[in-house]
Amino acid sequence: MSLRFEKKWCDILCFISPTVLTEDSKAYWQVLQTVNFLNWYIKSWGRFYIDDYNDLAYSLRLDYNVLEIMPDECAKEIEAAVDYYADLFNSFLKLCEGEESYNNIKDLIKNMWN
Repeated sequence: MSLRFEKKWCDILCFISPTVLTEDSKAYWQVLQTVNFLNWYIKSWGRFYIDDYNDLAYSLRLDYNVLEIMPDECAKEIEAAVDYYADLFNSFLKLCEGEESYNNIKDLIKNMWN
């Protein structure tokens, strides 16, 4: 996880290191589908995406005004970013390496978080 402090906001970024996904990977489409499903399913302040380096990343931007008004909620959102990776880390690795499928991960997420 990294935090970058700007003038009006803080950017929080979580990702698997080292990068486990390659653009020419047969799993790329499966990972992209999973990212889209996750963003639809969790409806959090942050979002999952595949960046230019093929990192499977979670990004959260917190405006300092919001942080001052709702510090507890912001803390929960930061913790959620870590929790997402704690819950899904092994599954993400298997998915990126082509050992797991989007449908299996989708079912896992629904069962785990329902």
